[in-house]
Amino acid sequence: MRSLSTVLMSLLLTVAAWAQKADPSFDAVKSVTVTFQKGAVVLTVPPEAHLKASFMEVVKKGGPGTLKAGPLPATTAKDEIGDGIWHGTVRIPVRGEGLSGTVQLEVTYQPCTEGEGGVCFPPTTRVLEVKASEIPAAASLEKPAVSPVEKAGGAVAPVVAAAPASASAP
Repeated sequence: MRSLSTVLMSLLLTVAAWAQKADPSFDAVKSVTVTFQKGAVVLTVPPEAHLKASFMEVVKKGGPGTLKAGPLPATTAKDEIGDGIWHGTVRIPVRGEGLSGTVQLEVTYQPCTEGEGGVCFPPTTRVLEVKASEIPAAASLEKPAVSPVEKAGGAVAPVVAAAPASASAP
């Protein structure tokens, strides 16, 4: 038991020393903007910070209907351990089906500061309240746009390309 206490105390002191180097002006909630704009959850981090892709998640909290988030955009870089990260602003499209009233979206992210003394904060979850009417319907985003063939009534005529003219020899 004594050795376990020693190990735990060592870990606690290490974490405390590490945390003291963190940028005191960065706050995992106040420094990260989370909004809903044009059918997407939008997160923005300040310069010298990033969001880890491996912890990014958007889910519906209770209520009727279903919600699908994603796909997540491509990451803009990798951190020191090779995980994908985003700098600046990240847009995560969402769509729903059978939603009504006000929908609560739980947005989970992990912010990290960069540079000397940079640290990753614990994953943070925030709740956004969004009117169901502002969330695009799942069917409207999953069905491809009408092709010119469908507009023309389905009749398809073969297209024959002309052979390129041969270059004349000098």
